[in-house]
Amino acid sequence: EPYMKGQMKANAKPNECLVIENAPLGVQSGHAAGCFVVGVTTGPIPERDLYKAGADIVYKSMLAFQEALPALLEALKA
Repeated sequence: EPYMKGQMKANAKPNECLVIENAPLGVQSGHAAGCFVVGVTTGPIPERDLYKAGADIVYKSMLAFQEALPALLEALKA
């Protein structure tokens, strides 16, 4: 629901939204809203749990995500 409300406020479609989360419940919420979901393991939650929750891709750290972000955004445009 939080991501759906955000989409409505931004007048955006799900495929125009990028969700970045580090917790399974947030990943599930973004996935349920139809968004592309990036999981980032910033704490004790294993990568596999973020994938199980519905993450489309998972990065092992914020630094790894930061480095990959330009290429990821280009790929999502295509």
